[in-house]
Amino acid sequence: MASLTGLSEVCKATDTAAMSWAWAQLCRYTFNRVEADDIHDEELVSCFDELAGFKIKLDQNGGRLPSSESVDNWSRSFSTEGGSNDIHSAAKDIIHQWLGHTDLLYRGYD
Repeated sequence: MASLTGLSEVCKATDTAAMSWAWAQLCRYTFNRVEADDIHDEELVSCFDELAGFKIKLDQNGGRLPSSESVDNWSRSFSTEGGSNDIHSAAKDIIHQWLGHTDLLYRGYD
């Protein structure tokens, strides 16, 4: 079972709602394979950490996804609404970024 012991300090200090949401997304897209996986701990921790951070930022922005950002002369715009399809799509992108090369997202027959 994945222990997720390497969580960052930011993630450890967050509310349990963001962590619960992140875990639910991981279980959803991996078909609960994270429960029995002990090979990809580093990738799972990084993915979980980024998902929880995404949820925290989403909550801080009133549930709106950023539509654009820039760094020099700081600027940020938000979409008028962050529909659940957009939020789940963003979560799926994060999961694919970290776990796409593993067998955890495999949808075929075992």
